Amino acid sequence: MKNLFKALACAVFLAAMPIAATTASAEDVSVPEAEVVMAADDADAAVTTITAAVTTESETTTTTTVIETTTGTDTTTADGETTTAETTTTVVSANPNRVAIQDVVINATKQDVESGKKFKIEIKKDPLNATDELVLRYISSDESIATVDENGIVTAHKPGKVTVTVIADAVIPVVNDNSLETYTVLILDASGSMQGAPMTAQKEAAKKFCEDTIGTNKNSNHKFAVITLDSGSKTLTDFTNDIDELDSAIAKTTAYGSTNYSAALRNAAELLSKVSADAVRNIVLCSDGNPYGGEEKSTGKYTLSDYSDYEYANAAYDIAQEIKKDYEIYTLGFFHSLSGNDLDFGRTYLKDVASYDSNYAEVNKVDDLQKVFADVAGNAVSYKKVSSVTKEVEVNVTEGKTAAKAEAKAEKKADSQDSPKTGDDNHNVMLISILFIAMAAAAVTVKAGRTDK
Repeated sequence: MKNLFKALACAVFLAAMPIAATTASAEDVSVPEAEVVMAADDADAAVTTITAAVTTESETTTTTTVIETTTGTDTTTADGETTTAETTTTVVSANPNRVAIQDVVINATKQDVESGKKFKIEIKKDPLNATDELVLRYISSDESIATVDENGIVTAHKPGKVTVTVIADAVIPVVNDNSLETYTVLILDASGSMQGAPMTAQKEAAKKFCEDTIGTNKNSNHKFAVITLDSGSKTLTDFTNDIDELDSAIAKTTAYGSTNYSAALRNAAELLSKVSADAVRNIVLCSDGNPYGGEEKSTGKYTLSDYSDYEYANAAYDIAQEIKKDYEIYTLGFFHSLSGNDLDFGRTYLKDVASYDSNYAEVNKVDDLQKVFADVAGNAVSYKKVSSVTKEVEVNVTEGKTAAKAEAKAEKKADSQDSPKTGDDNHNVMLISILFIAMAAAAVTVKAGRTDK
């Protein structure tokens, strides 16, 4: 009986241990403010982000950041009640050393600046020791008043008020987080204008990039799919990290037909839609020409004054805007043959299709394609966006002092032309005086002459 009693006592003690442990750990957990996360596509979905810092006597460790998404799936309970809650858990980052960006601090939300002058918008992480990196974008509400470049330098042009919007994306460097997989669709231009040396250069650039990225690691987290941009869009290979398979697919690219951007973008989005949302999902589009062929839209961002076949451009642009909500788009303009207005529009269009201006690059020489292709595609497989913060700066552009002085000087000059100067008045008085004295002297002389007679 004694042994039985001891066994029961031990069982009760062991059963109580998890409860005690849970209570103790709960007291040691501190939960900071929730991070900014992308809203779920479902209007009924609720998204929350929690990062727990577990403190012990020896160290503080940041645990995995988790997103819990509640979807609208109907379920029935034992009591016959119907609920629409279903929770799934996905991992954003499993890096134990990660410190997430909670917000960004801007040096000024209001700024007065003289026309012709410049100032720089400064952005800092909050907290300063955050390991996430920042990708910054700047947008001016009226570029005729003030423009802003990719470095946050605002240039004032004329008096007026303008709002500069700052979009700060927090990104995790993929190389610092081995848990992240990258899936990248390479859209290779297979239109007729790519025949010869341009096509050869594109193939070599794509093959070298895949080989350098994947290396000899058969279990690489980097996977690529290869599709074409021509009159339609063919999938040469689905996502794979098999170098031989990728090399074979790229070698099959042949130049013919037009440049159906709409078909290529839809094909890329379809491939990425089958990949886990936890992965880094990108599109890298290389093209030597403007949209021609495929879907058309007469109304939209572009008109006939922008580009003769603007209907194709409008349709593909709208498709790109939808895709950018879920995936990153990088564009490379391989302008080996465009010139004039076609070249100007090509640059503008590929910038518009890219997720950000910084996701766009261009090259004009066949010999330079390999390096630029590696730079553009390299950015695509290096980062994952985890949050986004938007700030605004109200800019009041005033008349510059130099301009004001010049205007005052011009007004003074105009006034001087309408009325005589003080110096001119004195000069006239002197002339009158001299004439008066001369006339008086002449009169005296005449009188003296009469007296002599």
